[in-house]
Amino acid sequence: VDDLAVGDRVASFPAHSANHYPGYAEEVVLPRQALHRYPRQLSALEACGHYLPALTGWFGLIELAQLVPGESVLVTDASQCWGPTIVQLAKALGARVIAATELGEDRDYLRELGADQVILTEEQDLVTRISQLTDGRGVEVVMDALGGPQMSLLRSEERRVGKECRSRW
Repeated sequence: VDDLAVGDRVASFPAHSANHYPGYAEEVVLPRQALHRYPRQLSALEACGHYLPALTGWFGLIELAQLVPGESVLVTDASQCWGPTIVQLAKALGARVIAATELGEDRDYLRELGADQVILTEEQDLVTRISQLTDGRGVEVVMDALGGPQMSLLRSEERRVGKECRSRW
C-alpha cells in the first residue's frame, strides 16, 4: 500500500471475507480495497455512521436496482439505522420516495429529508397504503432493512418490473 500512511484516518468497509480478515479487535490488518480515507471534519464515530449507510444506499439503488429518476422507492423502517440516508439519497437521485416508519413523531423529520409520502405502519396497513399512493401500480424499488415475512407482503406491491434490495447489515 503506497497511498496510505500509519496514522491516516480511515474507515473500513466489508469489502473482504471476515474469515480471512477478522475485524473484532483493537488492531486489525485489512486489504486496501476495504479502506477509505475520511475527512478531518468527521470524528471516527461520524465516519463509521456516515459511510456505511451511504454505501449501502448507493449499492442498492444504483448498482442493484439501477434506479432511474422518476421511479418510486419504498424505504422501510425509514427513520431508523440507514433509513434517513437512503431517503435523502433516493430523493437526490430523482426518485419518488415513500418512507415507512412506526413512529408518528418522525413524519415531519422524514418529510424534511425528502420523503414525498410517509406511511405510519402502526396506524396504516403498509400494503394497502402503497397501493393507494401508487394508484395500484406499486413501486419499482423496495429498500428493506427488515426482511423476513414483510418481504412476502411487499412483493405484491412491487411493479412487474420491481427491483427488491435487501440489506442484512
